[in-house]
Order: sequence, then C-alpha cells, then structure tokens
Amino acid sequence: MNSKGVSQIVSAVLLVAVATVAATGYYLWFTGLQTSTQTEIGENLKKSTLRHLNELSIHAIPAYYFSDRRFVQEIAVELENLGVCDYEGVQMKVMSVEALNGSVEWIALQLQDGDLLDINGGKAGSVECPKNSGIPFYRKDGTICGLNFDPSSRELLHNPTYPVGRISKGEGKEARAYLFINSSAPGDILIRIYAYSKEGAEAQKLIRFVIK
Repeated sequence: MNSKGVSQIVSAVLLVAVATVAATGYYLWFTGLQTSTQTEIGENLKKSTLRHLNELSIHAIPAYYFSDRRFVQEIAVELENLGVCDYEGVQMKVMSVEALNGSVEWIALQLQDGDLLDINGGKAGSVECPKNSGIPFYRKDGTICGLNFDPSSRELLHNPTYPVGRISKGEGKEARAYLFINSSAPGDILIRIYAYSKEGAEAQKLIRFVIK
C-alpha cells in the first residue's frame, strides 16, 4: 500500500478528531456560559422584583418656618406600606441635618410621656406646656411648649433612631422625631429622614426648615 496515501488518511482522521474535540469543548463551554448567564439574570431579576415589591413610602410636611434660631421641633411623618407583605421591625432615622447658609448644631431627641430621655433611658429633661421657661418646643399641632434640658450634653442625648414597629400591608403608621436646632444664621436647613424594615423595604424623605 502506498505510504503516502496512508499518511494522508491518518492526517485526515487526526484533523477530524481534533475538530470533534474542539467542537465538543466549545459546546461545553458555551453551555456552561449560557447556564451561568441565565442563573445570574434570574438572580438579578429576583432581586429587582423583591426591591420593587418591598415598597415603603414617607408622607410628611415638606417645610417648616421659624423665626427662632434655637428651638426643638416635633416632626410627625406617616409611613405607608405599599408592598405585598407586612413589614416587621420598621425603624425611622434622622440621617443628616445640613444648613445651606452658615452652620447648624443639632440633636435628635427621644421624648416619652412629656419627658426627655437620654441614651440610657434616664430622664434628662421635661416638657412644659404652655411655655414658661426652657427652649421653645414646637409640637406638630402648632402648640408652643418649653423643653428644659442641657443641649451641651449631646453625647448623652443624641439618639437619631426611632422604633416604629410592625406596619401591615396596605396600611400606614405615624412616627415622630424630635430635633433640637441651633442655627448660626437665617436660611434653609435640610433634614434627611430614612425609614427601613427587616424585609429590606426602605424610603427617604427630605424636609426643609426655613429660618427667617
């Protein structure tokens, strides 16, 4: 038999074998890549859907107006559950307070039954209505009271997180925050409110204090 012909046959067989192995490897690689991509897309879609379903909304008065530079304001907001399940362990937090003109000192306070509480739950001051003494304290209904406390004790008083609790699907719940403001100049102050639940629902709201 012609050795040249045998050599050509062997070469052809080897080429077919190499092509088959390469095609098989490409198929396995492409299949694995497709599966990985589909899995990643599925996970991202699932996360996106959960974020879409976990909806929380904050309703509040957008702006407050003051003639004082040093005061305490009660901020009342309505947290509404727009998701598809009940939300547990909802909390509200004052994230930031920023003056657009000059500077501002601020303390997020905790009040309960007319008493100001420190971070350990001890009494640190009291509300007096109507106001005879203390720092002006504006309630949500417009009543002006006095809050007697020492603003220099910021480390013992500053507690910006307010527990709200459970909010059923399709329902709302009121939450309140109390802010001590000491502004250096008239102008706008921006307060960023953040609310969140254990399920991952969250919302933010920007409230404006206007000091004349």
